[in-house]
Amino acid sequence: MTYPSQQPQQPYRRQQYPAAQSPQQYPSGNYPGQPAARQQPHGRAPHGYNQPQQPYPGQYRQPPQHQGRPILALASLVLGIVVLLGTAAVTTLMVLDPAAPPGSSIDVQVAAVDLPEQEQAEAGARAAAQEAFDLYSSGSYGEFWDRWSAQSQQFVSRDDYMRLFRLCPQIAQNLRFTITSVTVNGATAKVQANRLIGAFTFDFVYAGKAWRYALPADQQQEYRSKSVDQMAQERLSSQLRQCGSTSQG
Repeated sequence: MTYPSQQPQQPYRRQQYPAAQSPQQYPSGNYPGQPAARQQPHGRAPHGYNQPQQPYPGQYRQPPQHQGRPILALASLVLGIVVLLGTAAVTTLMVLDPAAPPGSSIDVQVAAVDLPEQEQAEAGARAAAQEAFDLYSSGSYGEFWDRWSAQSQQFVSRDDYMRLFRLCPQIAQNLRFTITSVTVNGATAKVQANRLIGAFTFDFVYAGKAWRYALPADQQQEYRSKSVDQMAQERLSSQLRQCGSTSQG
């Protein structure tokens, strides 16, 4: 029996569902019907932990440290060691071999001729001075020049000194000097002597274990600025004809 409101029964059909979609079809990882994943802010990991922020393409990056800095530091260290060793070596040499002060018996320059050893006391200075004066007075100018200090010999050569007196002979030759006093002060000595009516003071220095005549400063300047020919001409043209009349230059 069929009731009017009753629908005829439909035969059972199996419901068809769409095939499962692969993850490749949904790059965002959201499948149909699935809520969208929450986007995390840049630089923050899930669960609220900070993560190192990666620079964007083209963003400035800190350049790597220069590879030559260790080499530069090593070179500076080596240079400092070399300078320190050099300073120490120079200091050692100065301590072991200090420079001789002015007037000391150590003469850096060496005279042209060696002299016999003499005592450094007053007697030795007096004997050396008298011997030098006698050589000059007798006209032995070459041997007298041999008794000059090494520094004095640099102002005029032995040959030029002898030629000076050939051009302008001394007028008081063979007249001796008389020593009146000798004052020794370490490696220097002041010798006072008379000749005729003139009184003169001469300097001697002790070098190479012998007393040597030291050329006065005014005669050093004369030899430095003039030639022997000029000096002889000036002495001959002077009124007193000063050729060896006052000093031993």
